[in-house]
Amino acid sequence: DLRIVVTWGATPRDLDSHLWVPDGTQVYYSSKGSATSSPFATLDADQQNGYGPETITISQLNAGTYSFAVKEYGGGNFVPADTTVRVYGSDGLMEEFVPPSNSGSWWRVFTIDGSTGDISSVNTIGSSGGPF
Repeated sequence: DLRIVVTWGATPRDLDSHLWVPDGTQVYYSSKGSATSSPFATLDADQQNGYGPETITISQLNAGTYSFAVKEYGGGNFVPADTTVRVYGSDGLMEEFVPPSNSGSWWRVFTIDGSTGDISSVNTIGSSGGPF
């Protein structure tokens, strides 16, 4: 299993985790996924009152590229500097990401190679999500 955990401060009240799996399925607040069948990824917690954590668990990696992004739900144009994304594997913390200081409602954080499990930083902020 891989767990992706997003935390932030009091504002904005709602940041949303978005994961695109190799088949194009998106896991997020409106489509929470499944741990036991495709997409083998679930949104475990959708926090809407600040701070997080908001967590997505990938129970099985499949060949192809996974894309992970964070969206400022209220339509604002920023992801606050105190936002952190941590990726945990069976041995604990694997990667930690903080956003760059540009403005935009989408923070494209990283990709995962489903065949190898390698995580690659993207770390850009802009006006569109994924997959990327």
